[in-house]
Amino acid sequence: MRLPRPKSSGIVLIEVLIILLVLMLLVVLMLPYLAGGGPAKGAQCRSNQQQITVGFILWDSDNAGKFPWQVSETNQGAMEASARGDVVAGYKTLQGYLQWPPVFVCPTDPSRTAATNFSSLGNQNLSYFINFDGVARATNAFAGIMTGDRHLSADGTPVKPGLFTYSTNMVMGWTTELHSLAATPMGVLSFYDGHCEAVNNTNINAALQRQRLASSRFAVP
Repeated sequence: MRLPRPKSSGIVLIEVLIILLVLMLLVVLMLPYLAGGGPAKGAQCRSNQQQITVGFILWDSDNAGKFPWQVSETNQGAMEASARGDVVAGYKTLQGYLQWPPVFVCPTDPSRTAATNFSSLGNQNLSYFINFDGVARATNAFAGIMTGDRHLSADGTPVKPGLFTYSTNMVMGWTTELHSLAATPMGVLSFYDGHCEAVNNTNINAALQRQRLASSRFAVP
């Protein structure tokens, strides 16, 4: 009587190798997301700015067609602080419209942390600049920039925090501080009509010039 032959382990080994290959493929596909700069986080950055823009549009609607930087602090606006380049004051006016302070931080911004409440909000909790001059009643809101990623550069030099005045003779661009895994330096802009655009160094100047303004004041955190 023959004893049954032991089963070969060849099939099991092949199965293990296939599983390992599949896992390796998944890791490769997920690397951009695990590294913190993948498409999903870029989309979240656009979503954040869109929520902020809608908040400002609602504020405008509740305040006789004026934005916080057009209303005095005595009337719960941020005009005086904005004139000094204080971007925090502008964002704090949204407390009644946005309930989640982490919306002010881009997921690909490594040096900023989310605030837990509006009272503690500071530059360290903000990833986005505000453009105070992006719209007037006579201009097209589709072209007027409201907010944008803070990692701007002007004539090849990173823009510092504070009040920055853009003029049309400047060559604007992005540094690689945010969205570092993008193929080329890029950033996100939001507009006064509520839409957002991801733009790279090739088309950021065209986006700024669409406003048809000789200059614009940006409060950069």
